[in-house]
Amino acid sequence: MIIRKLTASFGKFHGDSLELQPGLNVIESGNESGKSTWCAFIGAMLYGVDSSAREKGGVLPVKVKYAPWSGAPMEGAMELEHRGKSVTITRKTTGKNAPMRQFEAHYTGTGQPVPDLIAADAGQLLTGVPREIFERSAYIRQGDIPVTGSPELEKRISALVFAGDEDTSYSGADETLRTWLRKRRRALEDVESQMEQLRAQQTAGAVLLREREQAALRLRQAEENAARLQAESDDLRRQQRQQALQEMNRQKSQLEFLQQRYDTAVKAEEAAMTRIDHSPFSGIPLEQAIRRADTDVKSARQMEKETGKTRSLPILILLVLLAAVSLVLGVVWQRTALLGCVICGVLAIALWALSQKNAAQSSQKLKKLLEYYNVSSAGEIQALAQAYERDYQAWEAAVARRNAAKSDLDTEYAKRSGREGQILGSLDFETGTTAAASAGRRLKQAQDTVSDYRARLAKLDGRLESDPGVADGQARMDALQTRKRELDAQYSAILLAQRTLQEADAEIQQVFSPRLSAKASEIMQYFTGGRYDSIVLDRNFSAQARLSGDAVTRRTGYMSSGASDLLYLAVRLAICELVLPPEDCPIILDDTLANIDADRRAKVMDYLASVAKTRQVIVFSCNEV
Repeated sequence: MIIRKLTASFGKFHGDSLELQPGLNVIESGNESGKSTWCAFIGAMLYGVDSSAREKGGVLPVKVKYAPWSGAPMEGAMELEHRGKSVTITRKTTGKNAPMRQFEAHYTGTGQPVPDLIAADAGQLLTGVPREIFERSAYIRQGDIPVTGSPELEKRISALVFAGDEDTSYSGADETLRTWLRKRRRALEDVESQMEQLRAQQTAGAVLLREREQAALRLRQAEENAARLQAESDDLRRQQRQQALQEMNRQKSQLEFLQQRYDTAVKAEEAAMTRIDHSPFSGIPLEQAIRRADTDVKSARQMEKETGKTRSLPILILLVLLAAVSLVLGVVWQRTALLGCVICGVLAIALWALSQKNAAQSSQKLKKLLEYYNVSSAGEIQALAQAYERDYQAWEAAVARRNAAKSDLDTEYAKRSGREGQILGSLDFETGTTAAASAGRRLKQAQDTVSDYRARLAKLDGRLESDPGVADGQARMDALQTRKRELDAQYSAILLAQRTLQEADAEIQQVFSPRLSAKASEIMQYFTGGRYDSIVLDRNFSAQARLSGDAVTRRTGYMSSGASDLLYLAVRLAICELVLPPEDCPIILDDTLANIDADRRAKVMDYLASVAKTRQVIVFSCNEV
C-alpha cells in the first residue's frame, strides 16, 4: 500500500491536505505544526476511531484529543495505491458519539465501490496487519518507541515461526486459562466452605471428617509432586534417549568408516594382483623373477651381439691377404703361389659359411626369447622386470593395509557388543544408574505414595458411611465431595494446559527471539557505526544492548535517552522486517529521531532509505534529517 494524499478535518486541520510519494517521505516542520496530528489521522483513517475509549493515565482518547478545533465534524479522505489500483477511502461523522463511523471506499476517480473493503477491517486489509500489530511495529511515535507485547503481535510471531494460522496467542490463551483457574478456585473455596459448615454441624464423625480432609489435602499434594516428578522424569528420559541415539550413530559411522577403509584396501590388493597376473613373471617369487630377468637380459644382449657380426672375420681377412700375397709371389713361383691362393680361398669360404650359421642360430634363439616376453629388445625385458618389481611391492603393501584394516574392523566389531550393552544399560530406567533411572525411581515412590493416600481416603470414606453419627449429613457431604473432585480434576487439567502452553510459548521464543535479536543487532550496529554489536530481547520485548568488546549487556536505564531511543528503533524496524507483509504496510515515524544526534540520525535516514526501496516510509521530524 502507498499513501498518495491525505485530506483532514481533524484536530487543528480544517480541510488541510498532505501529498506523499512512494519510497521515503520526510516532512520537516516545527513543534505544534501538526506532525503528530497527521500520524494520528493516518491511524484513524485506516482503523477508525474507538468511540468507547476513555481517558487513561492522563492520556486523552483520539475522539477527544483530535476533535476538530473548527467545530466541524471529524472526517477525512485518503488516496492510496493498493495492489496496483488507485483507491480513495473516506470516513465521516454522522453521530455525536460515533466519530468517523461512516466509511466508504471507491476506486479513485470513479463511483465504483471497492468490494470487500469495509470499515471493520479496512486497515488490516490494506496494511496486512490489525491495529495492535500496526501500533507496535510500523507506527513509531516519540515517547512510545519501546515495544510492548500484545496477543495480536504474538499471533503474528507464532504464525511466522510455525507457518500456522493467527487465531490464537499465548497471552490470550493464558489469560483465559487464568480466568478458568480463578473460577475453579473460587468454586473450590465455596465447596470447601460448605463442607466445613457441614462438618461443624455434625456431632459424630468429626474426627473422621477432619482426618479425611487431611488425607485429601495430602493426596492432592502427593499428586502435584507426582506430576512434577513425571515431567522431570520424562525430560531426563528424553535426554537419555537422545544421547543413546547419538552414541549409536557415532559407532555406526565409525564402523562404516572402517568397513570402507577395508573395502578400499581389498580393491587395491586385487588391482595389484591383476597387474602381477598379467606379467610374464606371474607366479614367480620376486627375487627369483629378478634373477631370471637379469639372466635373460644378459643372454639376449649377447645374442644380439652375435647376430650382428661374424666371429671368423679376422681369420677370413688374414686368408684373403695371404691369397693376395701368393698371387704377387706367383710371378716368381707360379705353381706354388697358385696352390697357396686356392687353399686360402677355400679356407676363407669355409670360415664365412660357419660364421653365418652361428649368427642364424643366435638370431633364432633371440627371437624365441623376445617372443616369450612379447618385447622387441633386451632393454624391454629389463623394463618388464622393473614393472613386476613395482607391482609386486605394491601388492605386498596393499596386503599389509588390508590386514591392518581388517584388524581394526574386527577390533571395532568386538568392542561393539560391549558398547551396545552400555547403551542398552543407559536406557534401563528401572534399575539403571543414570539420572533418568534415579528420577524414575523417585517417581515410582511418589506414585506409590499417591496410591497409599487414595487407599487411605477410600478406607476413611467407608468408615464415614458406616458411622451412624454422620449418616444424616453424609448425602450432602458426598455431593460436595463429588463436586470437589470434579473441580480438583478440572483445576489439575487447567494447570496442565497452562504448563503445556508455557512450554509451547518458550519454544516459540527460542525460535523467534534469536532471529529478532540478530536482526535488531544488525540494525543497531549500523546505526552506531559498530559501537553496539548485540541486542538481547526477552518475551516482553524488553531490550538490552552490549557495547562492542564488552562481555555483558546493559539495560536501557544505563543508556542515554538518545541511545535508548536508537535501540528500540532498531527493535521496531527489525519487527517490521520480520512480521509485516512486504510492500503493504508503510512505516510511520513521528519525531522519533528528536533525541538522536546528527551523525546517528544520518545513519538512520540511510537505513530508512534502503527500507523505502520496498515499502513506503513517512518521517515527521522537527529536526533537520
